[in-house]
Amino acid sequence: MIKDSALTLEDHFENVFRSARIVVTEMNACAFPANARDAGFIKRSLASLENGCLLSESADGTLSALRKMLRQQIRAETLEVRRVFDGYHDPDFGDVGRVLDIPLLTDRGEMLAAMLTSLESLITARHTVLDRLHAERELRKRI
Repeated sequence: MIKDSALTLEDHFENVFRSARIVVTEMNACAFPANARDAGFIKRSLASLENGCLLSESADGTLSALRKMLRQQIRAETLEVRRVFDGYHDPDFGDVGRVLDIPLLTDRGEMLAAMLTSLESLITARHTVLDRLHAERELRKRI
C-alpha cells in the first residue's frame, strides 16, 4: 500500500472521484423509504456528487446530511444489539478488554451499513484533498 504522503494531488483527486462514483452507484441501487422532501434532497445530492461538485463548502453539508440519513435508516433496520466481550482473561487482573455493542441488522441494514462505509471513505478522501490543497496554498504564500 502506498503511503498517503507518497500520492500526488492528482492521485488524491482520483480517489475522491472514484469514491463519489461508488457512493452514487450504491445509493441509486437502494431506494430509501423517504418522504418527498428527503427523496428530492437525496436525488439532488447524488446528482451534485456525480457532477463532481465535491470540494465546495456546500458539499460538506450535503455529505453530513446523507450520513445522518443513512445512520437513521440503519437504526431503523437494527433488529437487536448484542454485547460482545473483546479481550482476554488475565489470571492476575481478571478480564482485560472492552465490551462492544454489535448491532444485528436486517439484510437491508447490512447494505445500508456498507453504503455508510463507502460514504465515510468519500468524506475521508475529500478531507485529504482539501488538507493537501490548503497546505500547498500555504507553502506558495511562503515561497
